[in-house]
Parts: sequence; structure tokens; C-alpha cells
Amino acid sequence: MFWEVFDDLTEDQKKAFLWFVTGFERVPVLDLEKFKMKIKDQQVQGPPDQFYPKAHTCFSDLELPLYSTKEIMQTRLTEALSSNKIIFKDAGTELGRCLV
Repeated sequence: MFWEVFDDLTEDQKKAFLWFVTGFERVPVLDLEKFKMKIKDQQVQGPPDQFYPKAHTCFSDLELPLYSTKEIMQTRLTEALSSNKIIFKDAGTELGRCLV
């Protein structure tokens, strides 16, 4: 189901997706063979359709709740991509980035 949703994204949404999952604006050309994204089931407390995807940029991991339909997955994913915010920690030092 995820890849069907991904295929329906616009080019701009696919760029936003790459940023959301990896923190990169582009796939590293020289290290393309090393680029691996992992998609995992997100464990949630409550109905999965109410939750948004989570990304761990250091590991290029995407956690997706077990959505009940493709449409809900598409809605939650595109909402997450459009509201992606960067938060810098430790008094302005870029030690970590949280994607909300």
C-alpha cells in the first residue's frame, strides 16, 4: 500500500518525503548504492488512523501506523510532509533535528 501512495505523490511531495525521511534534499549520487530506507510498522496506543508517520533521519527509517485504507495513509503522509518543521536543540546548535 505504501508504494502505491508514494507513486501518487507529486514531484514536490517526493522531494519533501526524501527530506522528511533522510534530512537530505537529494539522494547522494555517489553513494546511491548505500542509500537504504527502512519502512517499519509504528506501534501506537489507539486507533492507527489517528496517528501520523514518524521519521528517524539518522537511520532513514520511516515508521507508519497500520492504516486501515490507502486514502487515510495518503492523507496522513501528505499532511506530515506539508507540516514538516525543523527544531534545533541545545541553544541553537544543530545537535539534533526533530521532524514534527
